[in-house]
Formats: sequence, structure tokens, C-alpha cells
Amino acid sequence: MNKLFKLLTVAMFIIVSGCSSDEPETENQTDPIIGVWYSWSDSGEEYSDCQKNSTLTFSSNGELIYKEFSENATNNCVLSSEEMGTWLNETENKYKLTINGIPHTFYINFSNNNTIFKLYSDENDTQNYDEYRK
Repeated sequence: MNKLFKLLTVAMFIIVSGCSSDEPETENQTDPIIGVWYSWSDSGEEYSDCQKNSTLTFSSNGELIYKEFSENATNNCVLSSEEMGTWLNETENKYKLTINGIPHTFYINFSNNNTIFKLYSDENDTQNYDEYRK
């Protein structure tokens, strides 16, 4: 019985040791941009209720979907545009969004516990931005 106990103990040690990683442990480093974001305003001017249905969806695999809603001739809110692309976080607040094969650099500042972001095309021009909310 004692021999069996030692054998099981050694086997458990090998199994547990084999499951460890050689890479350093890091905290979950999920980018705060991942998720569905709704258009809210353009440089502080709030969008219409219909326009607020427009979304930017950032997936964890780097895919990006932009859906724009607008009112048609009969004042119905309809999906007027849908574009696919990719996104890449280049630095803390600098993102490259590629839509229809065309790359664009944007600067994004998060606020309110990462539930709001302002998107700037020029990091030195903080007066012109698009605001999105989760």
C-alpha cells in the first residue's frame, strides 16, 4: 500500500509539473475596444436616434464590422451601409482600422470605465471626434 501511495504521488507530481507553462504569467490583456460600440455623437453634436443604431464591432480575432443606419425617404430607419475590415492596436491609444482594404490610423481615448470612446483622426486635434458607447 505504501509503495502504491508513493507511485501515485510521483505520478501526480509529473502530471501537475507537465501542465505548467514556461511563459510568464500575465493578467488578462483583453483590449478594451473589443465589443459592439454604438455611434453617439460627432464632435459633441448628438446623433439622431436612428443614427445611434450605427455600430462598430471589434472582434478579438482582429475583425471589424461597421454598420451605418440612416433614415430613408419615408423616414424609416434602415441599414444604409455595412463594411468589413480589420483592426490592430498599434500602441496604447493608436489603432489602425482597415476598411475595404484602405488603412486608416485613429487615436482612441477611453473613458467611463471603458464604456465610452472618442475616435480622433489626428491625435493633436481633440476638437473633432466621433464618440461611441457600449
